[in-house]
Amino acid sequence: MEPCQANSLSLVRFDCNDYSVPTEYAHQAVLAIGGIERVRFVVRDSVVAEHLRDWGKENVHYNANKTNSPRMMQPGQPE
Repeated sequence: MEPCQANSLSLVRFDCNDYSVPTEYAHQAVLAIGGIERVRFVVRDSVVAEHLRDWGKENVHYNANKTNSPRMMQPGQPE
C-alpha cells in the first residue's frame, strides 16, 4: 500500500507507471494497493479504479471501462 496523489489529468503514479482514476478524483489523495496481477486505487474506503499491473516503467494506463481518460476517443470520431 502506498499513499499517492492524483494529478490534474486524473493520473496516479505508482511504481514508475501512471494509472487513471475517474476524473472526480483529480487532485485528491489516493491509496494505491499493488498486488502481483492488479493495482487498485482506493479513496475513502472505496475502490475507485483497478488496472492490470504493469511491471515495466514509464507507461500510462487508462481504464477503458470508464470515461476517465482526458482524451478518450470514441470509435469513428476524428482526432
